[in-house]
Amino acid sequence: MNVRRIITDLQAGIVVGIVLVPVAMAYGLIAGIGPAAGLYGAIAVGLVAAVAGSSRVLVAGPNVFVALVLGPVVFEYGLAGAFTTTMLAGIILLAFAAARWGRLVAYIPYSLLAGFFTAAGIVLVITHVMPAIGLSTAKGGVIGNVTAWTTAAINLDALAVAGATVAIGLLWPRKLARYAPGPFVALVAGTAIGLLLFQDAPVVGDIPRGLPTPTTPIFNPAFVLPAFTIALLCAANGLLTALQADSLTGSSHRPNQLLAAFGAGNLLGGLMGGNAGGASVTTFLNIQAGGRTVIAPITSSLIMLLALVALPIERIPIAALAGIIIVNGCLVVDWQYVKRIAKVPRGYAAVMLITAVVAIAVDFNVAVIIGLVAASLVGARRSEQSELQRLVSVPLPDSAVWADGDPLESHVGLVVMPDWVSVASAREMARVVTGDIRENQVTIFDFRRVAYMDDTAASLTGQVIAGRRVALAGLQGPARETMLAFGNVAAGRLVSDVDEAKAAIRTGAI
Repeated sequence: MNVRRIITDLQAGIVVGIVLVPVAMAYGLIAGIGPAAGLYGAIAVGLVAAVAGSSRVLVAGPNVFVALVLGPVVFEYGLAGAFTTTMLAGIILLAFAAARWGRLVAYIPYSLLAGFFTAAGIVLVITHVMPAIGLSTAKGGVIGNVTAWTTAAINLDALAVAGATVAIGLLWPRKLARYAPGPFVALVAGTAIGLLLFQDAPVVGDIPRGLPTPTTPIFNPAFVLPAFTIALLCAANGLLTALQADSLTGSSHRPNQLLAAFGAGNLLGGLMGGNAGGASVTTFLNIQAGGRTVIAPITSSLIMLLALVALPIERIPIAALAGIIIVNGCLVVDWQYVKRIAKVPRGYAAVMLITAVVAIAVDFNVAVIIGLVAASLVGARRSEQSELQRLVSVPLPDSAVWADGDPLESHVGLVVMPDWVSVASAREMARVVTGDIRENQVTIFDFRRVAYMDDTAASLTGQVIAGRRVALAGLQGPARETMLAFGNVAAGRLVSDVDEAKAAIRTGAI
Protein backbone atom coordinates (compact mmCIF):
# COMPACT_ATOMS: atom_id res chain seq x y z
CA MET A 1 0.00 0.00 0.00
CA ASN A 2 1.55 3.32 -1.04
CA VAL A 3 1.58 6.58 0.88
CA ARG A 4 -0.93 8.25 -1.46
CA ARG A 5 -3.43 5.45 -0.85
CA ILE A 6 -3.06 5.80 2.93
CA ILE A 7 -3.49 9.58 2.79
CA THR A 8 -6.61 9.30 0.59
CA ASP A 9 -8.17 6.76 2.95
CA LEU A 10 -7.35 8.91 5.98
CA GLN A 11 -9.01 11.91 4.32
CA ALA A 12 -12.09 9.84 3.43
CA GLY A 13 -12.29 8.51 6.99
CA ILE A 14 -12.09 12.03 8.43
CA VAL A 15 -14.90 13.25 6.16
CA VAL A 16 -17.09 10.26 7.05
CA GLY A 17 -16.32 10.59 10.76
CA ILE A 18 -17.28 14.25 10.74
CA VAL A 19 -20.65 13.29 9.26
CA LEU A 20 -21.15 10.39 11.67
CA VAL A 21 -20.69 12.48 14.84
CA PRO A 22 -23.97 14.42 14.55
CA VAL A 23 -25.77 11.44 12.99
CA ALA A 24 -24.77 9.07 15.81
CA MET A 25 -25.83 11.62 18.42
CA ALA A 26 -29.13 12.19 16.64
CA TYR A 27 -29.87 8.49 16.37
CA GLY A 28 -29.14 8.12 20.06
CA LEU A 29 -31.93 10.64 20.61
CA ILE A 30 -34.21 8.68 18.26
CA ALA A 31 -33.68 5.53 20.31
CA GLY A 32 -34.26 7.47 23.53
CA ILE A 33 -30.90 6.56 25.06
CA GLY A 34 -29.11 9.88 24.55
CA PRO A 35 -26.41 11.27 22.25
CA ALA A 36 -23.47 9.77 24.17
CA ALA A 37 -24.93 6.26 23.91
CA GLY A 38 -25.44 6.90 20.21
CA LEU A 39 -21.71 7.54 19.89
CA TYR A 40 -20.78 4.53 22.05
CA GLY A 41 -22.74 2.16 19.85
CA ALA A 42 -21.53 3.71 16.60
CA ILE A 43 -17.90 3.48 17.69
CA ALA A 44 -18.23 -0.16 18.80
CA VAL A 45 -20.07 -1.38 15.70
CA GLY A 46 -17.91 0.72 13.40
CA LEU A 47 -14.57 -0.51 14.74
CA VAL A 48 -15.56 -4.19 14.93
CA ALA A 49 -17.10 -4.19 11.43
CA ALA A 50 -14.04 -2.43 9.99
CA VAL A 51 -11.55 -4.83 11.58
CA ALA A 52 -13.51 -8.11 11.43
CA GLY A 53 -15.91 -7.53 8.52
CA SER A 54 -15.16 -8.64 5.00
CA SER A 55 -15.97 -5.39 3.18
CA ARG A 56 -13.10 -2.92 2.95
CA VAL A 57 -15.25 0.10 2.16
CA LEU A 58 -18.46 -0.49 4.14
CA VAL A 59 -18.93 1.93 7.02
CA ALA A 60 -20.89 0.60 9.99
CA GLY A 61 -22.32 2.63 12.80
CA PRO A 62 -25.55 4.55 13.41
CA ASN A 63 -28.53 3.11 11.56
CA VAL A 64 -31.89 4.82 11.63
CA PHE A 65 -33.99 1.67 11.24
CA VAL A 66 -32.60 -0.16 14.24
CA ALA A 67 -32.78 3.04 16.28
CA LEU A 68 -36.50 3.31 15.53
CA VAL A 69 -37.10 -0.27 16.64
CA LEU A 70 -35.14 0.28 19.85
CA GLY A 71 -37.07 3.43 20.82
CA PRO A 72 -40.25 1.69 22.08
CA VAL A 73 -38.11 -0.69 24.15
CA VAL A 74 -36.60 2.30 25.96
CA PHE A 75 -40.04 3.78 26.66
CA GLU A 76 -41.30 0.48 28.05
CA TYR A 77 -38.29 -1.06 29.80
CA GLY A 78 -35.71 1.69 30.23
CA LEU A 79 -32.06 1.85 29.28
CA ALA A 80 -31.17 -1.59 30.64
CA GLY A 81 -33.85 -3.13 28.43
CA ALA A 82 -32.51 -1.27 25.38
CA PHE A 83 -28.93 -2.37 25.97
CA THR A 84 -30.00 -5.97 26.57
CA THR A 85 -32.03 -5.93 23.36
CA THR A 86 -28.99 -4.62 21.50
CA MET A 87 -26.83 -7.44 22.88
CA LEU A 88 -29.53 -10.00 22.05
CA ALA A 89 -29.67 -8.66 18.48
CA GLY A 90 -25.91 -9.17 18.30
CA ILE A 91 -26.27 -12.78 19.43
CA ILE A 92 -28.98 -13.39 16.82
CA LEU A 93 -26.74 -11.95 14.11
CA LEU A 94 -23.93 -14.26 15.22
CA ALA A 95 -26.41 -17.15 14.97
CA PHE A 96 -27.35 -16.02 11.42
CA ALA A 97 -23.66 -16.08 10.52
CA ALA A 98 -23.09 -19.49 12.13
CA ALA A 99 -26.05 -20.90 10.18
CA ARG A 100 -24.59 -19.31 7.02
CA TRP A 101 -27.76 -17.38 6.26
CA GLY A 102 -25.93 -14.44 4.75
CA ARG A 103 -27.18 -14.89 1.21
CA LEU A 104 -30.70 -15.86 2.30
CA VAL A 105 -31.28 -12.59 4.17
CA ALA A 106 -30.69 -10.69 0.93
CA TYR A 107 -33.95 -12.17 -0.41
CA ILE A 108 -36.13 -9.93 1.75
CA PRO A 109 -38.57 -8.37 -0.76
CA TYR A 110 -37.79 -4.89 -2.03
CA SER A 111 -41.43 -3.81 -1.62
CA LEU A 112 -41.28 -4.63 2.08
CA LEU A 113 -38.07 -2.63 2.52
CA ALA A 114 -39.52 0.27 0.53
CA GLY A 115 -42.54 0.33 2.85
CA PHE A 116 -40.32 0.12 5.91
CA PHE A 117 -38.01 2.91 4.70
CA THR A 118 -40.94 5.15 3.79
CA ALA A 119 -42.60 4.61 7.16
CA ALA A 120 -39.29 5.27 8.92
CA GLY A 121 -38.92 8.58 7.12
CA ILE A 122 -42.44 9.67 7.99
CA VAL A 123 -42.04 8.67 11.63
CA LEU A 124 -38.69 10.47 11.91
CA VAL A 125 -40.12 13.72 10.60
CA ILE A 126 -43.33 13.67 12.64
CA THR A 127 -41.81 12.55 15.94
CA HIS A 128 -39.05 15.18 15.83
CA VAL A 129 -41.21 18.21 15.28
CA MET A 130 -41.54 18.50 19.07
CA PRO A 131 -37.75 18.58 19.72
CA ALA A 132 -37.48 21.04 16.84
CA ILE A 133 -39.71 23.47 18.71
CA GLY A 134 -37.95 22.99 22.03
CA LEU A 135 -40.03 20.21 23.61
CA SER A 136 -39.55 16.52 24.29
CA THR A 137 -40.85 13.92 21.87
CA ALA A 138 -44.34 12.86 22.95
CA LYS A 139 -45.19 9.24 23.68
CA GLY A 140 -47.62 7.38 21.47
CA GLY A 141 -45.69 7.49 18.20
CA VAL A 142 -47.08 9.40 15.26
CA ILE A 143 -50.59 9.83 16.68
CA GLY A 144 -49.30 10.92 20.08
CA ASN A 145 -46.98 13.50 18.59
CA VAL A 146 -49.53 14.91 16.14
CA THR A 147 -51.98 15.26 19.05
CA ALA A 148 -49.32 17.01 21.13
CA TRP A 149 -48.79 19.63 18.43
CA THR A 150 -52.19 21.15 19.17
CA THR A 151 -51.21 22.15 22.71
CA ALA A 152 -47.47 22.70 22.26
CA ALA A 153 -45.88 25.94 23.41
CA ILE A 154 -43.37 26.74 20.69
CA ASN A 155 -39.86 27.83 21.65
CA LEU A 156 -39.13 30.25 18.82
CA ASP A 157 -35.37 30.08 19.37
CA ALA A 158 -35.42 26.29 18.98
CA LEU A 159 -37.64 26.61 15.92
CA ALA A 160 -35.18 29.04 14.33
CA VAL A 161 -32.24 26.73 14.99
CA ALA A 162 -34.10 23.69 13.62
CA GLY A 163 -35.31 25.62 10.59
CA ALA A 164 -31.82 26.75 9.68
CA THR A 165 -30.44 23.22 10.17
CA VAL A 166 -33.11 21.65 7.97
CA ALA A 167 -32.67 24.28 5.25
CA ILE A 168 -28.91 23.81 5.09
CA GLY A 169 -29.16 20.02 5.28
CA LEU A 170 -31.62 19.83 2.37
CA LEU A 171 -30.17 22.59 0.18
CA TRP A 172 -26.42 22.07 0.61
CA PRO A 173 -24.93 21.58 -2.91
CA ARG A 174 -23.75 18.08 -3.71
CA LYS A 175 -20.66 19.50 -5.40
CA LEU A 176 -19.44 20.77 -2.03
CA ALA A 177 -20.32 17.64 -0.06
CA ARG A 178 -16.95 16.01 -0.69
CA TYR A 179 -15.15 18.92 0.96
CA ALA A 180 -17.72 19.90 3.58
CA PRO A 181 -20.45 17.29 4.17
CA GLY A 182 -23.97 18.71 4.44
CA PRO A 183 -24.89 17.15 7.83
CA PHE A 184 -21.71 18.54 9.40
CA VAL A 185 -22.22 22.01 7.91
CA ALA A 186 -25.82 21.95 9.11
CA LEU A 187 -24.74 20.92 12.62
CA VAL A 188 -22.03 23.60 12.81
CA ALA A 189 -24.36 26.28 11.46
CA GLY A 190 -27.21 25.25 13.74
CA THR A 191 -24.93 25.19 16.77
CA ALA A 192 -23.42 28.56 15.93
CA ILE A 193 -26.83 30.13 15.41
CA GLY A 194 -28.00 28.70 18.71
CA LEU A 195 -24.95 29.88 20.67
CA LEU A 196 -24.80 33.38 19.13
CA LEU A 197 -28.38 34.36 18.26
CA PHE A 198 -30.97 32.02 19.76
CA GLN A 199 -29.59 31.10 23.16
CA ASP A 200 -32.92 30.00 24.64
CA ALA A 201 -32.89 26.85 22.51
CA PRO A 202 -32.31 23.80 24.80
CA VAL A 203 -28.91 22.12 24.44
CA VAL A 204 -27.71 18.55 24.88
CA GLY A 205 -26.21 19.30 28.30
CA ASP A 206 -23.71 17.27 30.29
CA ILE A 207 -22.89 13.87 28.84
CA PRO A 208 -20.61 11.09 30.13
CA ARG A 209 -17.01 11.45 28.98
CA GLY A 210 -14.37 8.79 28.45
CA LEU A 211 -14.97 5.06 28.36
CA PRO A 212 -18.46 3.82 29.31
CA THR A 213 -19.17 1.53 32.22
CA PRO A 214 -20.21 -2.02 31.20
CA THR A 215 -23.93 -2.61 31.64
CA THR A 216 -25.57 -5.56 33.34
CA PRO A 217 -28.12 -7.23 31.06
CA ILE A 218 -31.64 -7.99 32.23
CA PHE A 219 -33.69 -10.51 30.30
CA ASN A 220 -37.34 -10.27 29.40
CA PRO A 221 -39.09 -12.40 26.72
CA ALA A 222 -40.48 -9.14 25.31
CA PHE A 223 -36.97 -8.28 24.09
CA VAL A 224 -36.83 -11.20 21.65
CA LEU A 225 -39.08 -9.75 18.92
CA PRO A 226 -37.44 -6.30 18.72
CA ALA A 227 -34.00 -7.95 18.89
CA PHE A 228 -34.92 -10.26 16.00
CA THR A 229 -36.29 -7.31 14.01
CA ILE A 230 -33.09 -5.33 14.62
CA ALA A 231 -30.99 -8.32 13.56
CA LEU A 232 -33.06 -8.90 10.42
CA LEU A 233 -32.98 -5.24 9.38
CA CYS A 234 -29.29 -4.92 10.20
CA ALA A 235 -28.53 -8.03 8.14
CA ALA A 236 -30.70 -7.09 5.17
CA ASN A 237 -29.62 -3.45 5.00
CA GLY A 238 -25.98 -4.35 5.63
CA LEU A 239 -25.79 -6.99 2.94
CA LEU A 240 -27.60 -4.85 0.38
CA THR A 241 -25.26 -1.95 1.16
CA ALA A 242 -22.24 -4.26 0.81
CA LEU A 243 -23.49 -5.53 -2.56
CA GLN A 244 -23.94 -1.98 -3.83
CA ALA A 245 -20.48 -1.05 -2.52
CA ASP A 246 -18.97 -4.06 -4.32
CA SER A 247 -20.57 -3.01 -7.60
CA LEU A 248 -19.14 0.51 -7.25
CA THR A 249 -15.61 -0.51 -6.26
CA GLY A 250 -15.14 -3.92 -7.89
CA SER A 251 -14.49 -5.50 -4.50
CA SER A 252 -16.12 -8.57 -2.96
CA HIS A 253 -17.40 -9.21 0.56
CA ARG A 254 -18.19 -12.42 2.44
CA PRO A 255 -21.77 -12.10 3.73
CA ASN A 256 -21.54 -14.46 6.70
CA GLN A 257 -18.35 -12.85 7.96
CA LEU A 258 -20.04 -9.45 7.68
CA LEU A 259 -23.03 -10.70 9.70
CA ALA A 260 -20.68 -12.01 12.37
CA ALA A 261 -18.95 -8.63 12.54
CA PHE A 262 -22.30 -6.82 12.92
CA GLY A 263 -23.24 -9.31 15.63
CA ALA A 264 -20.02 -8.89 17.59
CA GLY A 265 -20.23 -5.10 17.23
CA ASN A 266 -23.77 -4.92 18.58
CA LEU A 267 -22.92 -7.32 21.39
CA LEU A 268 -20.03 -5.09 22.41
CA GLY A 269 -22.03 -1.90 21.86
CA GLY A 270 -24.89 -3.09 24.06
CA LEU A 271 -22.47 -4.25 26.74
CA MET A 272 -20.86 -0.79 26.80
CA GLY A 273 -24.22 1.01 26.96
CA GLY A 274 -24.45 1.96 23.30
CA ASN A 275 -27.08 2.16 20.60
CA ALA A 276 -27.69 -0.70 18.17
CA GLY A 277 -26.10 -0.16 14.79
CA GLY A 278 -25.56 -1.54 11.33
CA ALA A 279 -24.50 -0.41 7.88
CA SER A 280 -24.38 3.36 7.44
CA VAL A 281 -25.35 5.32 4.34
CA THR A 282 -22.01 7.11 4.74
CA THR A 283 -20.56 4.02 3.02
CA PHE A 284 -21.28 5.76 -0.28
CA LEU A 285 -19.77 9.01 0.97
CA ASN A 286 -16.66 6.99 1.84
CA ILE A 287 -16.51 5.57 -1.68
CA GLN A 288 -17.10 9.00 -3.22
CA ALA A 289 -14.29 10.46 -1.08
CA GLY A 290 -11.89 7.78 -2.32
CA GLY A 291 -11.88 5.34 0.58
CA ARG A 292 -10.83 1.87 -0.56
CA THR A 293 -9.30 0.16 2.49
CA VAL A 294 -10.25 -0.46 6.12
CA ILE A 295 -8.18 2.59 7.08
CA ALA A 296 -11.14 4.82 6.14
CA PRO A 297 -13.85 3.20 8.33
CA ILE A 298 -11.39 2.79 11.22
CA THR A 299 -10.49 6.47 10.97
CA SER A 300 -14.18 7.46 10.98
CA SER A 301 -14.71 5.55 14.23
CA LEU A 302 -11.66 7.21 15.80
CA ILE A 303 -13.07 10.63 14.82
CA MET A 304 -16.26 9.78 16.73
CA LEU A 305 -14.18 8.68 19.71
CA LEU A 306 -12.27 11.98 19.60
CA ALA A 307 -15.53 13.93 19.50
CA LEU A 308 -16.83 12.01 22.50
CA VAL A 309 -13.69 12.62 24.52
CA ALA A 310 -12.61 16.12 23.52
CA LEU A 311 -15.24 18.19 21.71
CA PRO A 312 -17.83 20.37 23.52
CA ILE A 313 -20.79 18.46 22.18
CA GLU A 314 -22.83 19.23 25.29
CA ARG A 315 -23.41 22.73 23.87
CA ILE A 316 -25.08 21.49 20.69
CA PRO A 317 -28.75 22.57 20.54
CA ILE A 318 -31.17 19.65 20.61
CA ALA A 319 -33.13 21.44 17.89
CA ALA A 320 -30.08 21.18 15.60
CA LEU A 321 -29.96 17.42 16.10
CA ALA A 322 -33.71 17.26 15.54
CA GLY A 323 -33.20 19.18 12.31
CA ILE A 324 -30.61 16.65 11.13
CA ILE A 325 -33.05 13.83 11.96
CA ILE A 326 -35.81 15.54 9.98
CA VAL A 327 -33.46 15.92 7.00
CA ASN A 328 -32.55 12.23 7.23
CA GLY A 329 -36.24 11.38 7.47
CA CYS A 330 -36.92 13.19 4.21
CA LEU A 331 -34.04 11.35 2.54
CA VAL A 332 -34.96 7.92 3.91
CA VAL A 333 -38.39 7.86 2.24
CA ASP A 334 -38.20 5.75 -0.91
CA TRP A 335 -39.37 8.53 -3.20
CA GLN A 336 -38.66 6.54 -6.38
CA TYR A 337 -41.06 3.80 -5.27
CA VAL A 338 -43.66 6.34 -4.12
CA LYS A 339 -43.53 8.16 -7.49
CA ARG A 340 -44.16 5.01 -9.50
CA ILE A 341 -46.50 3.21 -7.13
CA ALA A 342 -49.41 3.62 -9.57
CA LYS A 343 -47.42 1.61 -12.15
CA VAL A 344 -46.27 -1.09 -9.71
CA PRO A 345 -48.22 -4.39 -9.87
CA ARG A 346 -51.00 -4.23 -7.31
CA GLY A 347 -49.68 -7.06 -5.19
CA TYR A 348 -46.27 -5.45 -4.69
CA ALA A 349 -47.83 -2.04 -4.09
CA ALA A 350 -50.07 -3.63 -1.45
CA VAL A 351 -47.04 -5.11 0.35
CA MET A 352 -45.35 -1.72 0.41
CA LEU A 353 -48.43 0.13 1.65
CA ILE A 354 -49.37 -2.50 4.24
CA THR A 355 -45.86 -2.49 5.66
CA ALA A 356 -45.74 1.31 5.80
CA VAL A 357 -49.20 1.73 7.37
CA VAL A 358 -48.64 -0.95 10.02
CA ALA A 359 -45.22 0.49 10.88
CA ILE A 360 -46.65 3.98 11.31
CA ALA A 361 -49.90 3.07 13.05
CA VAL A 362 -48.88 0.04 15.10
CA ASP A 363 -45.26 -1.01 15.43
CA PHE A 364 -42.17 -1.60 13.30
CA ASN A 365 -41.76 -5.14 14.66
CA VAL A 366 -45.30 -6.08 13.69
CA ALA A 367 -44.81 -4.38 10.31
CA VAL A 368 -41.89 -6.63 9.46
CA ILE A 369 -43.87 -9.78 10.30
CA ILE A 370 -47.01 -8.71 8.44
CA GLY A 371 -44.94 -7.44 5.51
CA LEU A 372 -43.18 -10.80 5.18
CA VAL A 373 -46.51 -12.64 5.28
CA ALA A 374 -48.06 -10.30 2.70
CA ALA A 375 -45.02 -10.59 0.44
CA SER A 376 -45.16 -14.39 0.68
CA LEU A 377 -48.83 -14.41 -0.29
CA VAL A 378 -48.22 -12.09 -3.23
CA GLY A 379 -45.28 -14.19 -4.36
CA ALA A 380 -47.35 -17.36 -4.05
CA ARG A 381 -50.18 -15.84 -6.08
CA ARG A 382 -47.84 -14.82 -8.89
CA SER A 383 -46.16 -18.25 -8.79
CA GLU A 384 -49.58 -19.90 -9.05
CA GLN A 385 -50.40 -17.95 -12.19
CA SER A 386 -47.03 -18.70 -13.75
CA GLU A 387 -47.16 -22.43 -12.94
CA LEU A 388 -50.74 -22.86 -14.14
CA GLN A 389 -49.90 -21.20 -17.45
CA ARG A 390 -47.31 -23.92 -18.07
CA LEU A 391 -49.68 -26.79 -17.24
CA VAL A 392 -50.98 -28.71 -20.29
CA SER A 393 -54.01 -30.99 -19.97
CA VAL A 394 -55.41 -32.35 -23.25
CA PRO A 395 -57.28 -35.44 -24.54
CA LEU A 396 -55.34 -37.75 -26.84
CA PRO A 397 -57.20 -39.08 -29.90
CA ASP A 398 -57.42 -42.86 -29.85
CA SER A 399 -55.49 -42.93 -33.13
CA ALA A 400 -52.45 -41.52 -31.24
CA VAL A 401 -52.46 -44.58 -28.98
CA TRP A 402 -53.86 -47.47 -31.07
CA ALA A 403 -53.07 -48.00 -34.73
CA ASP A 404 -56.74 -48.64 -35.54
CA GLY A 405 -58.05 -46.05 -33.10
CA ASP A 406 -60.72 -43.56 -34.07
CA PRO A 407 -59.21 -40.08 -34.52
CA LEU A 408 -62.46 -38.53 -33.35
CA GLU A 409 -62.66 -40.54 -30.12
CA SER A 410 -60.58 -40.05 -26.98
CA HIS A 411 -60.27 -42.44 -24.05
CA VAL A 412 -56.77 -41.36 -22.92
CA GLY A 413 -55.76 -38.03 -21.48
CA LEU A 414 -52.33 -36.38 -21.32
CA VAL A 415 -51.29 -34.06 -18.49
CA VAL A 416 -47.93 -32.34 -19.02
CA MET A 417 -46.74 -31.04 -15.67
CA PRO A 418 -44.92 -27.66 -15.52
CA ASP A 419 -41.23 -27.41 -14.66
CA TRP A 420 -42.00 -25.97 -11.21
CA VAL A 421 -44.84 -27.34 -9.09
CA SER A 422 -45.20 -25.81 -5.63
CA VAL A 423 -47.72 -25.21 -2.89
CA ALA A 424 -48.60 -21.94 -4.65
CA SER A 425 -50.35 -23.68 -7.53
CA ALA A 426 -50.88 -27.19 -6.17
CA ARG A 427 -54.52 -26.87 -5.09
CA GLU A 428 -55.72 -25.02 -8.17
CA MET A 429 -53.76 -27.39 -10.40
CA ALA A 430 -55.32 -30.41 -8.68
CA ARG A 431 -58.79 -28.93 -9.17
CA VAL A 432 -58.20 -28.26 -12.87
CA VAL A 433 -56.67 -31.67 -13.58
CA THR A 434 -59.36 -33.55 -11.64
CA GLY A 435 -62.04 -31.96 -13.80
CA ASP A 436 -60.15 -32.61 -17.03
CA ILE A 437 -59.47 -36.32 -16.47
CA ARG A 438 -62.82 -37.28 -14.95
CA GLU A 439 -64.03 -39.01 -18.15
CA ASN A 440 -60.68 -40.54 -19.13
CA GLN A 441 -60.26 -44.31 -19.01
CA VAL A 442 -56.47 -43.81 -18.66
CA THR A 443 -54.37 -40.68 -18.03
CA ILE A 444 -50.69 -40.17 -18.75
CA PHE A 445 -48.90 -37.73 -16.46
CA ASP A 446 -45.74 -36.44 -18.14
CA PHE A 447 -43.20 -35.35 -15.51
CA ARG A 448 -40.19 -34.97 -17.81
CA ARG A 449 -40.05 -31.18 -17.48
CA VAL A 450 -40.48 -31.12 -13.69
CA ALA A 451 -37.34 -29.80 -12.00
CA TYR A 452 -38.95 -29.06 -8.63
CA MET A 453 -41.99 -30.37 -6.79
CA ASP A 454 -42.70 -29.70 -3.15
CA ASP A 455 -44.45 -31.97 -0.65
CA THR A 456 -47.86 -30.27 -0.95
CA ALA A 457 -47.88 -30.56 -4.74
CA ALA A 458 -46.82 -34.23 -4.56
CA SER A 459 -49.45 -35.05 -1.95
CA LEU A 460 -52.26 -33.40 -3.92
CA THR A 461 -51.10 -35.07 -7.14
CA GLY A 462 -51.28 -38.36 -5.27
CA GLN A 463 -54.88 -37.62 -4.31
CA VAL A 464 -55.74 -36.84 -7.94
CA ILE A 465 -54.40 -40.16 -9.24
CA ALA A 466 -55.81 -42.29 -6.41
CA GLY A 467 -58.31 -44.85 -7.75
CA ARG A 468 -57.57 -44.04 -11.42
CA ARG A 469 -55.67 -45.78 -14.19
CA VAL A 470 -52.59 -43.63 -14.69
CA ALA A 471 -49.07 -43.77 -16.05
CA LEU A 472 -46.39 -41.56 -14.52
CA ALA A 473 -43.87 -40.79 -17.23
CA GLY A 474 -40.38 -39.35 -16.84
CA LEU A 475 -40.22 -38.97 -13.06
CA GLN A 476 -36.61 -38.25 -12.15
CA GLY A 477 -34.35 -36.42 -9.71
CA PRO A 478 -35.79 -34.49 -6.74
CA ALA A 479 -39.33 -34.64 -8.19
CA ARG A 480 -39.15 -38.46 -8.21
CA GLU A 481 -37.96 -38.53 -4.58
CA THR A 482 -40.79 -36.24 -3.49
CA MET A 483 -43.46 -38.20 -5.39
CA LEU A 484 -42.20 -41.49 -3.97
CA ALA A 485 -42.45 -40.03 -0.48
CA PHE A 486 -45.78 -38.20 -0.73
CA GLY A 487 -47.42 -38.87 -4.07
CA ASN A 488 -49.13 -42.29 -3.86
CA VAL A 489 -46.97 -43.55 -6.74
CA ALA A 490 -48.12 -47.13 -6.10
CA ALA A 491 -51.52 -46.14 -7.49
CA GLY A 492 -50.00 -45.72 -10.96
CA ARG A 493 -47.23 -47.13 -13.08
CA LEU A 494 -43.79 -45.56 -13.52
CA VAL A 495 -42.57 -45.39 -17.14
CA SER A 496 -39.66 -43.65 -18.78
CA ASP A 497 -41.61 -41.53 -21.27
CA VAL A 498 -44.95 -40.98 -22.99
CA ASP A 499 -44.23 -43.55 -25.72
CA GLU A 500 -43.65 -46.27 -23.14
CA ALA A 501 -46.89 -45.23 -21.45
CA LYS A 502 -48.80 -45.64 -24.73
CA ALA A 503 -47.22 -49.06 -25.24
CA ALA A 504 -48.30 -50.12 -21.73
CA ILE A 505 -51.85 -48.97 -22.47
CA ARG A 506 -51.96 -50.97 -25.71
CA THR A 507 -50.82 -54.17 -23.97
CA GLY A 508 -53.26 -53.64 -21.12
CA ALA A 509 -50.47 -53.30 -18.56
CA ILE A 510 -52.21 -50.16 -17.29
